Amino acid sequence: MTTLKSLYLDGSNGLNGKLLTAFELGRRFILPQYQDIALEDAVNVSTTSPMFTIQNSGSNASILSGYTVKYLDGGTEKALTVAGPVVAGSTFDTTVAPSAALTGKALRYSSPRPSTYTSLLQGLTAAAAAGKSVFSVTVLTSDNTSYLRLKGNYMNAYFAGIYYALDQEGIFNTYEVSLALDTSDNTTTGVMFNFTFTYS
Repeated sequence: MTTLKSLYLDGSNGLNGKLLTAFELGRRFILPQYQDIALEDAVNVSTTSPMFTIQNSGSNASILSGYTVKYLDGGTEKALTVAGPVVAGSTFDTTVAPSAALTGKALRYSSPRPSTYTSLLQGLTAAAAAGKSVFSVTVLTSDNTSYLRLKGNYMNAYFAGIYYALDQEGIFNTYEVSLALDTSDNTTTGVMFNFTFTYS
């Protein structure tokens, strides 16, 4: 039976869906949107020209400029950056022709890291160069800032996604990093990463 509470939690704009969205946005604050997604359809390879022809209709999303495509070529993993969008049946220049024909479903693709990852990396690099073990880095966000500024469950789910991503990067939230929302002005919203890298 549909009730007011079930609609509040699970409706098309329900709380559970909003929190799941917040978690995913937080994860994508650090990690690529798509990671190692297998191409579902056949891959045709011309060994006389450094091109793949990809039947991409079964994949999760179009492969866009800047995405990385990985494949095995003679037992060696190759990673190539896509110069232009790949849609069903289109080609892209791999710059290096594979030495042997690839079989279907041999390729996997990943989207690029977000710019927020680059900003965080720059802050970490600067702190390391300065010999700091306890420091903060603030990275601006544009992810539903009006919801984040309420500092409620939406923000908590967003932070949970960021913590998950940081854990994948070997940074652990229990003692190496804590997050806070920087709302010190009315025009920008930032995520403050408070790092503690002390070892005894």
